[in-house]
Amino acid sequence: MPYATMNVARRLLWMYTSRDVYRLLVLEGGFTPDEYETWLAQTLLTALVAPHPGRSRA
Repeated sequence: MPYATMNVARRLLWMYTSRDVYRLLVLEGGFTPDEYETWLAQTLLTALVAPHPGRSRA
């Protein structure tokens, strides 16, 4: 969902940074804390930040 409204962006940020997501991915899912951090950073950028003109989101 590109170009999220502020309300939707807040909800997505809250969801992705919840303790439950960390628990599911790291404590139960086998991610290392570093892998989680990398995944979270890329996920938040993809979900919340509009791409720079002329650049792909790859």
